[in-house]
Amino acid sequence: MLDARADHGLSGIRCLPFPDEPELPVPDSLASLLIKGYRITTTADYGSSGALFTLFRQKQTVFCVLTAPTSGTDQDVPTLRCWSLNEPTLEEVKK
Repeated sequence: MLDARADHGLSGIRCLPFPDEPELPVPDSLASLLIKGYRITTTADYGSSGALFTLFRQKQTVFCVLTAPTSGTDQDVPTLRCWSLNEPTLEEVKK
């Protein structure tokens, strides 16, 4: 786990500790989250592998990783995985 007090070489950005065990994945597509009213608040390029997103709605923050297809592997379609960062109930995610 990253130490919240350390810089970690991220251009002066302080890192917050991430939970030892991530929450259950959010079972929605990016399109579904946007339709539900989530806003993309940050994006980052994940090299040639894909992109990272954070989304926010009603005090709920979701972190998503979009993995691009990779030639020469069985990863031939884009894949999106999302996790809640502040422990909402599954019912809140479905609203």
